[in-house]
Amino acid sequence: MLLIDEHFDGAGELVRTYLAPVEIAPGAEPAPAEVPAVPAYLALVHEHGPVRRQGRVSSQAVVVVMRRYGQPLTAGIAIEGPRLALGAGASLARLRWRAQVDASAREYLVLCGAGAEPLAALAGGVAAALRHLAFAAPDARERG
Repeated sequence: MLLIDEHFDGAGELVRTYLAPVEIAPGAEPAPAEVPAVPAYLALVHEHGPVRRQGRVSSQAVVVVMRRYGQPLTAGIAIEGPRLALGAGASLARLRWRAQVDASAREYLVLCGAGAEPLAALAGGVAAALRHLAFAAPDARERG
């Protein structure tokens, strides 16, 4: 499970968003051998204080969102820590980095691999887009 966003809301409640591989059948607990190494879908877990919601997004949607919002990562910045495999050689990593113009470090998500240079985007914006895809978009499809 990869923590992709963490912040406090206006009322001081902690808000966290995670991405994790999804089991094959929703609600089922497959044996480890049944879980694909590169999932087609990822679970998006959103914790807002005591409330926990879970939706899902495709691995490809994560790549598309990162390509839309990401900018080339500055040369020389090391990408260390946990990564989440997205398929086709791509992975998503979390990076805490402080640019010279920032007063404090910020959280970034970095799309690595996929035959291109790493792309970095502010974690909060990417998490918001993925939350929309996981939770709001299915409601819109149901309304027709």
